[in-house]
Amino acid sequence: AMSNPRWWDACTRAACRLHWRRHLKASGIVLTWVATALVARYLLGAADVAATLLFYPLVVAVAAWRGGWFGGLIAAMASVLAIQLTGARDPWTAGLFIMESIILTAMVSAWRSRLVDRIATLKCTNVRLGEVEQALRHARTLDVAVRALEAQAPECAIVLLDRQGMITQWRAGAANLFRVGSEEACGRSVGGLFPDESDSSLRALFAEALCGAPVRRTVWQRRADASTFEADIELAMTAAAGGDGYAMVIRDRTPEREREAHTAAALEANRALRDEADVAQRQLAALQSVTDPSLNAWAPAYLVAELLERVRAAVNADGIALVLLRGTRPRVFSTVAGLHPDGLRDGPLPESYGQAPARITVVQNDAERVAEQSLLGWPAATTSLIAVPVVHAGQVEGTIEVADRRGRRSTEWEIALLQVVAARVAGLAREHGYSAVA
Repeated sequence: AMSNPRWWDACTRAACRLHWRRHLKASGIVLTWVATALVARYLLGAADVAATLLFYPLVVAVAAWRGGWFGGLIAAMASVLAIQLTGARDPWTAGLFIMESIILTAMVSAWRSRLVDRIATLKCTNVRLGEVEQALRHARTLDVAVRALEAQAPECAIVLLDRQGMITQWRAGAANLFRVGSEEACGRSVGGLFPDESDSSLRALFAEALCGAPVRRTVWQRRADASTFEADIELAMTAAAGGDGYAMVIRDRTPEREREAHTAAALEANRALRDEADVAQRQLAALQSVTDPSLNAWAPAYLVAELLERVRAAVNADGIALVLLRGTRPRVFSTVAGLHPDGLRDGPLPESYGQAPARITVVQNDAERVAEQSLLGWPAATTSLIAVPVVHAGQVEGTIEVADRRGRRSTEWEIALLQVVAARVAGLAREHGYSAVA
């Protein structure tokens, strides 16, 4: 505006014209009222001075009420002129009328000003009451929503605090979570809910929340019975919502931890089940490999060699060998791969081997007992042995020995698989003869 004086002058002139237009309009209305009073005086036949002075003060009062000082003074001057024109030319009467009009204008203007102020105050009060009522409706709506949230999420609680950290509002969710009533909790310090936090750390927490951004922590909380639980808390100022303190939201992590534990247990059980299924599948594959009917087309000696290799691979053994004692001389047969024995052990073999009981020998992690129990001369580092007899027609004709250098624990399934192979070898001996098998 200062950089363009022409524009400023144009605005000033326009404002002045608008102001004077309003005054002219008000003056016209006041003069109309005065003329109306003059006409009414003649119509009513009130020609005396008392009647004249009764009409015109009323016009002045109405003009002052509608137009303030300007309207009242215009009405007073117009009324004096009308009085002079109608014959009442006493200067004292005119002077008294002017004084009366000024006093009446002052009184009416003051009343009007006060009434306008009262009306404005009432309007502001109504607006404020509307805002308060709207805020109350909003607060009731929020309270219903928070109650519904607390009912749907019993592990959550909301606690309101003042600036000193004292509890000012203790909702039903907090009462259920901490097992203490509102009467006992309100007015106490929130520090009682933090068993592992010092006063300095709590002050730092509130100071951080005082900066404006919500503070989130995972802390331990203490119930009324001194039991503790892990919780996620969020501390925020309530100034943005019209409050003067803090709001703390607490979420108990115990259900979450239980769900995590249940999920971990389910995953572990599922993993164990898959492992068992894999073991069962491997065992079934091993059983199918040693009972494969397609091997029946092979020559007995090759079939026995294949069976020994397959069972060695199935039980993951270092070495395997078949000892047949029936016939003119004992025979030892081992696989090409793996650990090999150095033939039969030194010393005499047991007599009447065929009449010996069919006994399974298991040696776990004992090299001396392996040397005592085995019919073969396994290397000195052999520490584990499984010996399953080969029985034909009720007679023990030999044994299948599985040797390991590693410390291991033999399973019932491995022994059962060796028994299946021993039975098939005995069947081959029965069908094809001792010499054909060995």
